[in-house]
Amino acid sequence: MESVSWNEAMEFCNKLTARLHRNPKMSGWKFTLPTEKQWEYFVEDATLAQAVYGRSDNSGTLPVGSRGANKLGVYDVRGNVWEWCRDWYDSSQQYKVLRGASWSDLIPENLAVSYRR
Repeated sequence: MESVSWNEAMEFCNKLTARLHRNPKMSGWKFTLPTEKQWEYFVEDATLAQAVYGRSDNSGTLPVGSRGANKLGVYDVRGNVWEWCRDWYDSSQQYKVLRGASWSDLIPENLAVSYRR
């Protein structure tokens, strides 16, 4: 999904959790956005530059699953759209963290796995 706010993404996670909790065996489970540390774990060591520059065209986002899964079985964790994290970007708690870069972002510094927006 693209073009959603952090609040909309969290609302979606909360609705998924509520649906899951209809099954009493799943009451302890919860959907949420990842922390930055979790995001970094799932991205592994692949570079965003490889993900962005490896495309045959830069005409927009790709369908989910277009790049195949990483060794953890996670699809599309970098270089397609910016991804929300649960963490705050700043100490004043005005902005949430975005990670992963976008298909249109060709600035090399922004393609480092460690880059935060």
